[in-house]
Amino acid sequence: MKNLFHPMRSRIGLVAFVALWTAAGTARALGPHEILLLVNARSDASEEIAKAYARLRRVPAANIVRVNIPLQDGRAPVEISPSQFTEWIWEPARQAAMRNGVDGHVLAWVYSADFPVRVATDPPMSLTGITFARNRIPVSDVIKRGAFPNPLFAGPNRDGTDARLSQTFDVSKAWLGDAMPLPAMMLGVSGPRGNTVQEILASLRRGQASDGTRPDRAVYFVVGDDIRARERAWQFPGAVKELRKRGVHAEIVNAFPSDRPDIVGLMTGAARVTPVSAGRFRPGAMADHLTSFAAAFDTTGQTPLSDWIRAGATVSAGTVTEPYALWMKFPHARFFVHYAAGCTALESFYQAIRSPLQILPVGDPLAQPWAPRATLTLDSVERGAEKNSMIATVTLHAGPVDHYPTVFFLLDGRPLPETSEIKRDPPAVRKASEQQRAFLLRTGRLPNKRYALRAVAIGAGSVRNRIFDEQTVKP
Repeated sequence: MKNLFHPMRSRIGLVAFVALWTAAGTARALGPHEILLLVNARSDASEEIAKAYARLRRVPAANIVRVNIPLQDGRAPVEISPSQFTEWIWEPARQAAMRNGVDGHVLAWVYSADFPVRVATDPPMSLTGITFARNRIPVSDVIKRGAFPNPLFAGPNRDGTDARLSQTFDVSKAWLGDAMPLPAMMLGVSGPRGNTVQEILASLRRGQASDGTRPDRAVYFVVGDDIRARERAWQFPGAVKELRKRGVHAEIVNAFPSDRPDIVGLMTGAARVTPVSAGRFRPGAMADHLTSFAAAFDTTGQTPLSDWIRAGATVSAGTVTEPYALWMKFPHARFFVHYAAGCTALESFYQAIRSPLQILPVGDPLAQPWAPRATLTLDSVERGAEKNSMIATVTLHAGPVDHYPTVFFLLDGRPLPETSEIKRDPPAVRKASEQQRAFLLRTGRLPNKRYALRAVAIGAGSVRNRIFDEQTVKP
């Protein structure tokens, strides 16, 4: 691997690593080091929400990028042109990721609040949609018909074909290579018909609180005569069957739920809904209502997706312009199957939306209610016998069926160029569920300052969860 650190003229003497604080990370699929968190530097709300999210999810500083979106009446415009997207967002963010040394492992972009939601293509695309397409705008008819091929979509189609097992973005990247799209999500939409900063922060805290809770109830699929409800009805029986196999209660109902105490998912189809009347949403819950303008915040007459967030849902999604009643443009009922398989909300959305160019997913992208209960601790960091090196010892705490074969390290959010596992005598007493491993880290010559050293273990299988721990170390 190419050395990501510039050689320094000064030489570092003996190294005494001092652990100042630790931050153990719970198991999750897409890791916080694999997202690029975009902030509108002209918006106090965007800064506040991004800062809070970075703290909640331990997003490395190198993964946080500030761009400048001009404000109108104190807030970002609802819509921008494709050239403005390129100038204000796409190029500055890409260049910053390269400068920060994180572009090689970032798998998704996450927008804080106070960003435009729509890009004025023909027909319009969502901000997340044009990001997903890597700033390549398809021909008009492809956008309109929902014919843009999402290689992450795990099916099935309406004819029952092309159903695939759930998988995390790194697995998709391994087989897609340069054809990998760039999934994106927005933490919240503030301003008129959106949510307040406090409502957005509450939803993000619910996302973190959901991790590893493994809820067993309940997902509700609402059917009815409305075309919006009928468009996804064919998906529900298969999703219910798969969820029940995973121990998650799911049911198809003929009326909008009322005062339910246990909602972890709700899919319906209607122009107007009253989310608060459904009942209590559990942390991590996803809910949506397949309508034309749930994410068109400059249009009235239909319920905005922000009402779901206000009612207690953690994530939701809606289209930013008229999508027509095309199921390909909305989350498939198998969203919950991927979620229950251990994927994050962001990974579940993009495996469940066949053509995601006009949809805007909103909420905590890293919410993972069905994360495995495994943890990693970075036990010690010591001076290495080799020049410009250190030895890190980690302990994996996992269940009997969990396997984490790969461990790697980040220094200030950037991958260390060379690491190798070394043999050490095992501790005299160790629980069967624990495994201690030691690694030699070759850092190259570094400035004399404090660094965040993060150890990340990656699980096996198609849903490859990450667990991590971090210490601040000082040469």
